[in-house]
Amino acid sequence: MKKYKVTVDGQSFTVLVEELAPHENSPTETRVARTGLTAPAKADPEPPPFKKAPKPQNRPQKNTAAVNVESPMPGSIVDISVKQGDLIKEGDVLLVLEAMKMENEITAPRSGTVRAVHVKVGDNVDSGDLLVEIS
Repeated sequence: MKKYKVTVDGQSFTVLVEELAPHENSPTETRVARTGLTAPAKADPEPPPFKKAPKPQNRPQKNTAAVNVESPMPGSIVDISVKQGDLIKEGDVLLVLEAMKMENEITAPRSGTVRAVHVKVGDNVDSGDLLVEIS
C-alpha cells in the first residue's frame, strides 16, 4: 500500500492506495481507502511573473513581390478608383465590377502602390482576368 495526499475542492485528504493484481482479461484494479481529513494544504507558492518572449532581432522582410488582383466573377467594369502610381491601403476600393445587376467593390488585398491598371470603364471581364497589379 502507498500513502498519498490528495486535495479535492480545496480540502486535503490522506489516502492509502492498494494496487491489486489484474484478473485475466480485465484492467488493473485500484482500491482507495480514505483515512481521514488532514489540515488544509498550504497555498501554492506565487507563480512566477509572466515574462514576454524576447523580440526577434531580425525582422522579416516586407513582401515586395507584386500582387495581381483578378476578377472574382464575369462582369463589367463600372468605376475605377485608382490609377498607376497611387498609394493604397489594404481594403481600399480599387474598382467596381457589375455582375448580374449587382455592383461589387473589388478591394486591395494589401497595402502598396498601384503598378498598373489593366482595365477601363465599360470593359467586360471574365473570372480570373487580371484587373490591377499592386507592388
